[in-house]
Amino acid sequence: MFGIDLGSKYIKVCKFVGHENDSPLSILCAMKSVKNTVDDQSKSVTDILNELKIKENYYISVNSVDTISRNIVLPKSIKQKDMDSAVMTNIEQTVQEDLNKMFKSYLVTKEISDKENNILFIATPKKRINERIQITNEITNSRLVGVSTDSIALTNAFNLLGPDYKSEETIILVNIGDVFTNMVVLHKKEIVFMKDISFGGSDMTKEIASLYAIPQDLAERSKKIPISDDLAEYLKRNDDLWDKVGLSMKGVFKKSSANLLETVFRTIEYCITRQAIVSVDRIVLTGGGSVVKGLDVFIKDTLGIPTEKWNPFENNEVHGLVKKEYGYFMPVALGLALEKDNG
Repeated sequence: MFGIDLGSKYIKVCKFVGHENDSPLSILCAMKSVKNTVDDQSKSVTDILNELKIKENYYISVNSVDTISRNIVLPKSIKQKDMDSAVMTNIEQTVQEDLNKMFKSYLVTKEISDKENNILFIATPKKRINERIQITNEITNSRLVGVSTDSIALTNAFNLLGPDYKSEETIILVNIGDVFTNMVVLHKKEIVFMKDISFGGSDMTKEIASLYAIPQDLAERSKKIPISDDLAEYLKRNDDLWDKVGLSMKGVFKKSSANLLETVFRTIEYCITRQAIVSVDRIVLTGGGSVVKGLDVFIKDTLGIPTEKWNPFENNEVHGLVKKEYGYFMPVALGLALEKDNG
């Protein structure tokens, strides 16, 4: 099984060589920058698979600001054949959207008591899923066996490769892409809440360019994201780049991340009000957008919550054909590679 993360700016592919319970873990992965077109993304996927010589079944995932997620509590006494109708009856009381236009799924996340289970319900627009499937239609010698969400894949990867505190703390896991950010609230590794929002690295790039009249390519470079060796070396030689162009990244963060900060604050408020959590112990950032220097410090100082970055490839149990600097970009692809083939 391997996972394909069809990002807005980068295609990422990951596969576990061996079994995810092995120690150390051997991982095969690659990534490639893409244009936001179906044809270019399709070609890039094929190129990566040829490079890695992968032919197994695969999972993809979807993100959407229109995705609906709800936690509901249902009695364990409900029979499996009646579970679908029980879930939908409960959900239809609180959801206003047309669920007929959405792909719907649910899973049991935890046991509430001897008599009750917590159910995570997810609904994503069918149009968004079909767009993703279209990108991988040209893949030969491999078969699509499932579609997940970025947030669930992210959680899978974090629960396997995240720091030890994941088992005891309440965490907001934030995966910052180029256009979208996935946010998951985890309490002792269990999903409490999840949401996709419109915020990403591109917002910071635009703010850098608009505030300081810096050409777009220089704005992109100053985000300090090590994708290629050439760019990584360039940035190593120019650590004072921001000072030279008079760039205040704190101002950039403040202007560009208002949606992110507001969503984090309201998410905490919502989860506490519903008594799903008592407080948040830590915010954990990952994803390509999180690499920007100082973003973790800015969020910590603004929200007053300990904040740190997570790179799954810095786990001592991981080895194989990986570049550690790619790790921030790989959590979703890693999580998809952990899915089971039920086809």
